[in-house]
Amino acid sequence: MYYQNENPLVSIIISTYNRYELAKGAIESALQQSYKNIQIIVVEDGSRSQLDKHITSVNDERIKYFLHNKNKGLAAARNTGTRLARGKYVAFMDDDERWLKDKIALQFKLISSFNDDKIMVYCGNIIMNNNGKRIQYVPKARGEMLKYFFNGYCIGSSCMMIPKELLLSIGGHSEDLTSCIDHDLWLKLSLAGFRMDFVPKGLVYSIKHTNLRMMEDIEERLKGINQFIKKWEKIVKDQAGQKGWENMKRIYHVQTATMLVNKFSSGLISRRKLYDYLRVLLSILELDYTYLDLIISSFGKVHYTPISKSKLKIFRKLKSML
Repeated sequence: MYYQNENPLVSIIISTYNRYELAKGAIESALQQSYKNIQIIVVEDGSRSQLDKHITSVNDERIKYFLHNKNKGLAAARNTGTRLARGKYVAFMDDDERWLKDKIALQFKLISSFNDDKIMVYCGNIIMNNNGKRIQYVPKARGEMLKYFFNGYCIGSSCMMIPKELLLSIGGHSEDLTSCIDHDLWLKLSLAGFRMDFVPKGLVYSIKHTNLRMMEDIEERLKGINQFIKKWEKIVKDQAGQKGWENMKRIYHVQTATMLVNKFSSGLISRRKLYDYLRVLLSILELDYTYLDLIISSFGKVHYTPISKSKLKIFRKLKSML
């Protein structure tokens, strides 16, 4: 760890697998941070994309490259980066995400104001709507993490900054999960008594691309959800009751079912596969397979959601299509 102009080093950890152009963009985004005392650790998780040659050509001593000899998964890549980090604080960036230039500066200003040693700070994100307009989502939750995350609250890992030693104290990311590792981390931090605060700005956004996202590998996603459910069901019920657990299950119901319907709409999976995957998902979540689910699946392009307040909109959409 070292200091520059009295500002501590912040380690930015970029994990990537066989996505050369996306990773180049992530590195450039990190280099453009207005907070200059940074270390950028790029962990290539078993692929041979020639990214190391690009990093050599950039010739910036702040960038460090590490290669896994085989693919170990996102959790392992982030843990490798955390162990290699020399910064007082660490922040994670996936290769398809980008930061506004003041992201680290604003988060450092906030986190350095705390005497509390169990603190995580985060920020909002930016989403591009169908009309090309940027919509800023600003966080609302601060204070004890447990009361929020054990009731279904979620954020993205690229939005966070956390003291490195505190992250290591809870074992970092869980490498035994094939998916849901962000959610798992928030629950681990919550159980350890962490608090959180936020920068009230959207500072993170995702790049649109055609590469496979981890969450969209259907088999791995369903396997990971099953692992997550088995690991956390009893603990969440003990901490937040049945209502908290239902809120958490709803997250995976909506996200994963929507992803499946979108794949069907795009012709990437058949209707039979859609039904099969939905049945597996709902079996894992111990939810009934409803008539509404079947109707929505049949029409493909309808945005899938089981949330009650949205069902009227769905039926109106279905009626207009008949």
